[in-house]
Amino acid sequence: MKSKYTKKQRVLAILGIILLVGLYLAALIASFFNSPTSQGFLCSALFCTFFIPIVIYLLQFFAKKNSSSPDDDDKSFRK
Repeated sequence: MKSKYTKKQRVLAILGIILLVGLYLAALIASFFNSPTSQGFLCSALFCTFFIPIVIYLLQFFAKKNSSSPDDDDKSFRK
């Protein structure tokens, strides 16, 4: 069965998941040790929960826009 996602999209998604899980683990470990930076870790993890997927989407969007040939753009204007 063929996937509708490219290998690049899957790799970016996995990297985003690993980064988010790492941030949440750092926040959890810092809170266990009663670190003064634990609140900062939690805030950054919450911010990145929304920011990282948006950045990944924009990277894919602009990569797709830049990779299309000029002939494809001309055909879309003729319709």
